[in-house]
Amino acid sequence: MCDGIVVDAHMIRKIRDELVRSSGPLYELICWVIINCGIAVTPQIEAHWKTKCSDRDPFFWEWYTQQVLNKSVHDITLQRLEVHITRRIHRDYGLPKDPFVIGYIECANSTSEPRYIFAEDMYFHDPKAKGLPTKTQVTIRETRSGTLCRYLERQLRIRVGTATDVNSHFSIGQGPCPNRRTISQSQCPNLPGS
Repeated sequence: MCDGIVVDAHMIRKIRDELVRSSGPLYELICWVIINCGIAVTPQIEAHWKTKCSDRDPFFWEWYTQQVLNKSVHDITLQRLEVHITRRIHRDYGLPKDPFVIGYIECANSTSEPRYIFAEDMYFHDPKAKGLPTKTQVTIRETRSGTLCRYLERQLRIRVGTATDVNSHFSIGQGPCPNRRTISQSQCPNLPGS
């Protein structure tokens, strides 16, 4: 069974706007994710989402509540990262002491599959590249060549990607996930190493 993908709060406002219009590439993406994978959350992630999309926004939170009722949102029991991994992420890859980014990484690390973070924030890709020109940052994100992004995949088997990567990695254009209806705990074909 899929535990769902982790969605960074910085994506929520864009997703919300497309949900209102019922159209757009993020609308198509999030509809596919909800039906096929679901979304992995923790209370900390929900709190971070509220900083980007007010809890007084009836549209988004009503939609979210409906997804919870549909069992498309999965509460994840958090397993903390080992201290040496957190230290390395801060020291070697330049991630500031941002509890939310670590919280997203811990959530993805606590899932069994597909262990995926949907994020366009440079902190997930290459924190040291935040000061580089926008075009360079876009290239780093789209090619998934950021140092932290590569470390997370290599060391923790967590894939970080943008909307473009979500679409290609999960083959969204090919229709529904072939494993979504399986009863057994078969491994997701989109899990790194599959």
